[in-house]
Amino acid sequence: MLHGKGQPPICVGAIYQPPSTSDDTIREVHYVLKEIRTEHKPLGYIIAGDFNLPHINWQEMAVPPGSRDKKSCEGLLDLADDFQLHQMVDSPTRGTNTLDLFFTTWPGLVINTQTGPGISDHETVIVDHDIKASINRSAPQTVYQYGKAEWDAINQDLESFASEYLDTDPFARSITTNWMTIKCRLLSVMEKHIPHITIKPNNNLPYITRSIKRDIRRKNRAHTKAKRFNKPKDWVRYCRIRKEVNHKLTQAYWEYLNGIIDPETDTNSKKFYRFIKSMRNDNFGVGTLRANGIFSATNKEKTSMLNAQFKSVFTEERLEETPTMNTPRGPTLPDIVIQPNRVRKLLENLNPSKAAGADCIPARILKTCPTHIAPVLAQSLRSLTKPFLMIGDQQTSHPSSRRETEANQRTTDQYRAPQ
Repeated sequence: MLHGKGQPPICVGAIYQPPSTSDDTIREVHYVLKEIRTEHKPLGYIIAGDFNLPHINWQEMAVPPGSRDKKSCEGLLDLADDFQLHQMVDSPTRGTNTLDLFFTTWPGLVINTQTGPGISDHETVIVDHDIKASINRSAPQTVYQYGKAEWDAINQDLESFASEYLDTDPFARSITTNWMTIKCRLLSVMEKHIPHITIKPNNNLPYITRSIKRDIRRKNRAHTKAKRFNKPKDWVRYCRIRKEVNHKLTQAYWEYLNGIIDPETDTNSKKFYRFIKSMRNDNFGVGTLRANGIFSATNKEKTSMLNAQFKSVFTEERLEETPTMNTPRGPTLPDIVIQPNRVRKLLENLNPSKAAGADCIPARILKTCPTHIAPVLAQSLRSLTKPFLMIGDQQTSHPSSRRETEANQRTTDQYRAPQ
C-alpha cells in the first residue's frame, strides 16, 4: 500500500502468471483485491506484471473464440471491469504478443507508456505515471474600484502624456515600442489614481466553511501539543476534536451535495460543476504526444511538437526564386485614413462591463477618458499604416472627410507645444 499525505492509500501490485490454461492465478488476484478493498478502502489500484495472456484484444476488450486460455483471459477482463482498471500497454512485449501489462485506475494520470530492451526475451515496459492530479491554481486578480477613482487627476495625467507623446515622432519608433509606451502609461495612471484590491481565488473544497476551517486549525494545535508533551490527556483531547471535525466534514459534504443536486433548491449548475472539478482525479489539457518515436511529457515539448506539425503543412518558399510580379490590373487599395474623432467614437461605444484583454487595460478607462486617449492611439496606428497613409487635407472617398480631417488636425494640434 502506498500511503500519501492527507489521502487514502493506493494499492500497488506486481503479478506473474506462468503460462497455463488454468485461471487459478486470476481468481486469487481477484480475491486479494476484494480483501484489500474491504479492509483498506484504497483510492485506486496500480497493477503490473507478466500475465502471459496473448489472446486478449485490448482495443475491443474481447477474447477471440477458440483461444487456448480463454477462461483466464475472460477472468482478467472481468477483474479489470470489477475494479475499474484500464490497461495502458498497446505495443508487443514479446515477439508479436502483448504479455506484460500495466493496469491503473487513472488513465488520465499516465504521462507516457513505452517499451524498451529487457533482460530476457521480454521487452521492458516503462510507464511515467502521476500519483495525484495536478491542480491549476488561478492567479490572484486585481479589481479596480472605479467609484473611488480620481478622474480629474487621471484626465490631467493623460492630457500631459498626450502632449508629450504627440511632440515626439512616433514614425521613428516601432509600433511595438509605441504601444508599450501607451500601455505602461495607462497602467501607471490607473495604479496611481484608482484604488484597487487583490482577490485571491478560492481553491479549497466548496463545502469547507470558515467554522470548519477554524475547527481544523484547533485540531492541528491539539495534535502539536500532544506530540510535544506526550501526555495521555492531550492525546484524548486530540482524538475527541478529530472525531468532531470528521463528523462535521462528513455532514457538510452531504448537505452540500444534496443542496446542489436538488433542482428545487438551486437551479444554477455552476456549483455542481465546481464540486465535480474539485473531486477530479485526472489531469486536464493536452495529453502525451508522440512524434518520431519520442514522447512529450512537458508543456514545452508538447508545444514544440504541435508547432512542428503545424509548420509541416506549409510549403517552404525559396526567396532567391521569387518571381517578379507584374503591375496589378485590378483597382489598388485606397489610402487608409485614421482620424482621432472616429477613434474617439469607437472608444465611447466600448462596453465597460467586458473583461480586459491580453493588454490588461480595462474598457472603463478607455471609455471614460477618450478625449486624451484617442489622439494618442490614432497617431500610434498611423505609424503602423505608414506605407498606406494619407495625412493632411487630401480628399478621401467619404463626403465628410474634409471636415473631419480639419477637426482631427485641430484635435491633434491642441496637444502640441507652441514652437
